[in-house]
Amino acid sequence: MRYTPPPGSSDPNAPYITGVPGLVQGTPVPGEAVEHPQREIVAAIAAAGLIPSAGELDQLSKAIMKLIQEGMSLTQEDFHQFRKRFLCVPQYWRSTTLPPNSMWGNGDLVTFSDWPEVMELYNGGGFSGMLLPYNASSETIAANIGMWRPNAASPTGLFAPNFGDQFFRNWVNGLSKGAGAWGRDEIRNITGGIGYLHSSSAHSGNSGQASAIYWGTLTGFSRPSQMSNTDAAGGLGFNAGNMVNTGPQNVPQHVYQPIILYLGRPAEV
Repeated sequence: MRYTPPPGSSDPNAPYITGVPGLVQGTPVPGEAVEHPQREIVAAIAAAGLIPSAGELDQLSKAIMKLIQEGMSLTQEDFHQFRKRFLCVPQYWRSTTLPPNSMWGNGDLVTFSDWPEVMELYNGGGFSGMLLPYNASSETIAANIGMWRPNAASPTGLFAPNFGDQFFRNWVNGLSKGAGAWGRDEIRNITGGIGYLHSSSAHSGNSGQASAIYWGTLTGFSRPSQMSNTDAAGGLGFNAGNMVNTGPQNVPQHVYQPIILYLGRPAEV
């Protein structure tokens, strides 16, 4: 459908003017300006499989929604089931602000009274293979931080997995590293030494700890009594940190990425 301008206008987008008796000459309205919009709307209603009705003034919006759903080949129930597939599934997130109906993957308790769809999922076996016993030992919990755990024999909720600071290098609120921070390639430092060696002359070699293996004075070793005062004192040391980045963990390059869990629709108050 195209716009129908006032009769006799040379401007295809000319506006209509509302007349005021005795003051303003109103614009004549051609029949097409009234007829065409109605036919366009009725055609959309009919295309959606609805029957045009003079008593219903919301048929156009219903027709649009129906055509969208049919075009997506998704019914409301299809969409509902698709949404529930993401319940309690770890998801990367774009922000450090939680979206609605979600939590950080930080091990907190999810109560069934607040999140009935989580309870439905639990009762239906939706956590199969990913559940610890409610009375698991602290050692077992620490060794399985990616699993869910009921809070009692007859649970009223589940403790969520704790993904924080684990690979895939996930981010949750409260970590010392900020979301998006880069972590360099590191290994944990390795040190060692080979006692004191008898030598009649000083060794220059890699003294000064310029490489992982070096000659120098070592802490924690005593000068053997058999050595004379003229002998050069020293030993072979090893320090990986002289050659590579080291830190408290063995890690590849990584990014601290926010990770969340969708909990479904909350309980109605």
